Amino acid sequence: MPNIDDALAVARTIMPILYIALNLNNPFIIGASAALLILEIVNIGRGFDVELTLVNMALTTLMNPIIGLILSAPLTMILDSALRRMNNRPWWTYAVALALAILAASLSLSPAHALALAIPLTYILALALSNWVLFNMVSVSLSTDGRLEAIAGAPLNYRLRVRLKPRLSCIARLTNGDNIEFEPSEFVINGEGEVKARARFQLGGVKRPRLRIMLTDARRLITVERTIRHPPIVVTPRIRAALEYAELMLGRRSAWGVGDVEEVKEYTPGDPVRRIYWKKTLKLGKIVVKVLKEAPEAVNIALVPYTSNEVTLDRLGEVVVLTIALALANGSRVLIHILDDEYKVVRVNVDDFKVKINDVLSSLTSLNVRLIGGVDAWGLFREVKAHRRLRLSNLTKPIIVIGEEAWVRDLCVYEEYSDIQCLTVRSR
Repeated sequence: MPNIDDALAVARTIMPILYIALNLNNPFIIGASAALLILEIVNIGRGFDVELTLVNMALTTLMNPIIGLILSAPLTMILDSALRRMNNRPWWTYAVALALAILAASLSLSPAHALALAIPLTYILALALSNWVLFNMVSVSLSTDGRLEAIAGAPLNYRLRVRLKPRLSCIARLTNGDNIEFEPSEFVINGEGEVKARARFQLGGVKRPRLRIMLTDARRLITVERTIRHPPIVVTPRIRAALEYAELMLGRRSAWGVGDVEEVKEYTPGDPVRRIYWKKTLKLGKIVVKVLKEAPEAVNIALVPYTSNEVTLDRLGEVVVLTIALALANGSRVLIHILDDEYKVVRVNVDDFKVKINDVLSSLTSLNVRLIGGVDAWGLFREVKAHRRLRLSNLTKPIIVIGEEAWVRDLCVYEEYSDIQCLTVRSR
């Protein structure tokens, strides 16, 4: 069933016939109207409704001023319909065109002939001004479904709702930032609209980025830009998330720890409660604990604690925590050799994981530098690298080297270090 916009488009198409009927004594207008009728028919459905409406308005200035003034009212309605359907130009383009047409008509004909264009010009100006004032006064708010939480570096997908108060119908466009993208970036709001959002932050913290939102009226004549705060996003640092996962991993590990049960002994104060052998306790009527065989193997981890920036430090800490936790969960003892200026060794086991891992993580250092080209292009760190290789040569193999790629590359490329496994983090 055709709507009002379709009806107005059809009315504009046949308007030249009305021009001919009203100006039978003016051959020039009859010829111009016939040409306009052909132009209308040829361009049906091609998206030139606004332009053709303006041509119709220009033609009315050549008619009797009374006729032109009467026709300007329906043509203004037709112009409004065309603007709502397919306009892509700002208000001032139409205001300037109509103002110039009024000036030309006044100079070439008379001011009375220009009155036909005064109505649409006044309408455009009033519409643009009222919408501009309204959009600057409206309150814009953003909301989401519940609390937003993410892990640094991991994408967060959610729905973002935009509300306008008082309720307005308009077109909204959110500008993608470095950390948040919107799909679609442009959408219609009828008091409230919704858009899909995807956020990714490289560092932890509570994030409330500023968003730029453009509000455009339904006819796309004016656009008002507003800045608004995004609802808070709690971003967990990679290190913290890795620690939580590591504790969960080690907590689910065998209740009696590393190794096999060799024998049991009566419980004495100081024995870990988690090693109580409940089945034997109930059977013997006294509390006994498991005596374990220690796992003979040890994992040597050589940690180069320097990073070029805070993001890389967070990523390196994540790798360190998960590597140590995985080794402990597999029943290994872990020795962390921290290759810094002092060089120290941290022994980590399941029982003191929480304490010792903090000692390891506290050694990580962000230098806040930007790496350009080869890090050692001038040989500035040759002595430091030689010192590290000497340290590695004294360690029991195999060795896992962990560090930022730029700082550990030299430890992983030589044949004499073929029994070294490298876990590297690229600079971000």
